[in-house]
Amino acid sequence: MLHLGCGLDSRPLRLAPPPSCRWLDVDQPEVMDVRRRLYDFPAHVRQVPGSVTAESWWREVDPDRATLVVAEGLFMYIRPAAVHALVDRIVSGTRRAELAFDAVSAWSATASRWAPTFRALGTSFHWAWHPADFARRHRTLRELDDIAVIDEMTVRDPRVWLRPFLSAAGHLPVVQDALRVHRFTTR
Repeated sequence: MLHLGCGLDSRPLRLAPPPSCRWLDVDQPEVMDVRRRLYDFPAHVRQVPGSVTAESWWREVDPDRATLVVAEGLFMYIRPAAVHALVDRIVSGTRRAELAFDAVSAWSATASRWAPTFRALGTSFHWAWHPADFARRHRTLRELDDIAVIDEMTVRDPRVWLRPFLSAAGHLPVVQDALRVHRFTTR
């Protein structure tokens, strides 16, 4: 398991992977320092400090093992060339991999530049999902899932009264494409 941009996620504690599972959490050194103070992870769950776009941490990945790669809330904050380079590294640096990530539409990326919260934090989205471009760039990947987040919200939101409104909004293509979850495999 390779969790890119893991943040303060405690998934290894909640899932309790067996010692035979090699689990790598990768994030900025400052984030990893906080994680070390908050959580007591088992020895087979490695905390790897570094930028996900750097190559230095990659030596921690065992190229002979099948690897599940998770990148939640990450790719949209990275420049397009760096996203594609990271995906290329996953494809070339693992025997077999599944890659799960979420992606925003081009209009969502543009809107992020004007959103008050993003402006207050001094950030915006840099990479947007373009299916044809991604398929052309990463020809060896095969898509397993492409799920609109609004569809999941329509059936899972705990506020049952809100679900019909979410369902109605989900019929608009612009909302369907705003945020999607993708899963790919290398073979």
